[in-house]
Amino acid sequence: MYKDFSPVAGDIWPKIKLTTAHAKPWEETRAAALWALPYITDVWYAMMVDRNGETAWFTDKIETAATDDKYMYINPVFLFGHPLEERVFICAHEVLHCIFNHCGLMYALGKEGKVRYSDGDVLPYIHKLMNIAMDCLINAMLVDADVGGKPDSAWYLPEIIDGNMNALEAYRILYKRWKQPGKRPCKSDDDKEGSDGMEIILIPSDETGQSFDIHLEPGQGRGLSPAQAEAERNPQEWDDAVMSAMQSARAAGRLPGNMERIFKLNMEVPTPWQDLMMISVSQGIGREGHSWAHLDGEFAIRGIGFPSRVRHGCNCAVVVADTSGSINQQTMNMFMSNIAVILSQVHPKELWFCDCDTQIYNWGLLDNVYDLESKVRGGGGTSFHPPFQKVEEEGLTPEILIYFTDLECWGAFPDDPGYPVIWACIIPEVSAPYGTTIYVPPLKEDPETL
Repeated sequence: MYKDFSPVAGDIWPKIKLTTAHAKPWEETRAAALWALPYITDVWYAMMVDRNGETAWFTDKIETAATDDKYMYINPVFLFGHPLEERVFICAHEVLHCIFNHCGLMYALGKEGKVRYSDGDVLPYIHKLMNIAMDCLINAMLVDADVGGKPDSAWYLPEIIDGNMNALEAYRILYKRWKQPGKRPCKSDDDKEGSDGMEIILIPSDETGQSFDIHLEPGQGRGLSPAQAEAERNPQEWDDAVMSAMQSARAAGRLPGNMERIFKLNMEVPTPWQDLMMISVSQGIGREGHSWAHLDGEFAIRGIGFPSRVRHGCNCAVVVADTSGSINQQTMNMFMSNIAVILSQVHPKELWFCDCDTQIYNWGLLDNVYDLESKVRGGGGTSFHPPFQKVEEEGLTPEILIYFTDLECWGAFPDDPGYPVIWACIIPEVSAPYGTTIYVPPLKEDPETL
């Protein structure tokens, strides 16, 4: 049903000028959204407006609606075929995808091919299933907040996915219900119940299913590569815009309680050690994501001098994993998953990875922070000297080195290297002689996953 919307380098989707018949209902849609949803439209108008002040990119490159985490792309024939309340719902749906950076998340997960969880669980990444999980989540949020009217074509499974989750939690629920153990995914009415008697979610085999929008790759409609689009996105700016919108709506008594919980849930780091790690990484790098060397073009045309976002917030970062067996595989998976998310916020130009015990087994430059993974070898002891020696041999000057370990080693500690070191340690109440030590609570070993 959909036209080909595969990304082409430099291909900018043409805009369609609204007809007279469509211009009035579009103004009605914007006015209704401004009045009813200040906590959403404030972000929409602050973060998703192009250089011409337009709040939507009307195009015939898609049949319905889409977003790339920066703009909402809409086929006017599709949008204005819906009544006003449903048009408001559709616009709010696309804005929430952008707020939560869902397209960027899908792109990163798609490159890795896996979905990792803080408890060590790892699932295969299925693009369509993640698309559905995100749609179910956002639609539940909007229905709970009594926003507009949900189109009949929208994915909505409130009995298993509510608006208080995040996208990865929703995906895990769908995956475990959708895929039966030892069988192919359920795609027909012939097999609706799993071997455990739990209802299987039916995923239509056609391209549309029950979705009215498409989750594009970042930058896809603007002729940018995903890497370019992700580099220009400043997470702090988005969080600031959301917080400002929440405060304004709360002061006016127009912020639904569920929306406040949801925004906080999706913007906050889930557990204390991740929070401490993010702070320590930021302090160690000591850089902001902007530079006054070049002004932001979209602000400049409005007569506002604002620093542009730098492509990389860090030149060189090193991650080292202790594979001696003191850390079990579940804890290793959990740590690597979380540290990848944290490092993605500073976007290092070079990310080096090393795993070792008394000697180095793997050392190399990674293309993507989500390539971080390590296999626990077990046995033997630990020496902290080899990774620091390797860094020196390579002539590197890291802005941050993160060492995941239990801080128990053979012999003395290496000398302070002179650059920031974060020791992520699974043993509480111990600390390294220099650098910052952060306690990472280990997970219980699950023999079934070994």
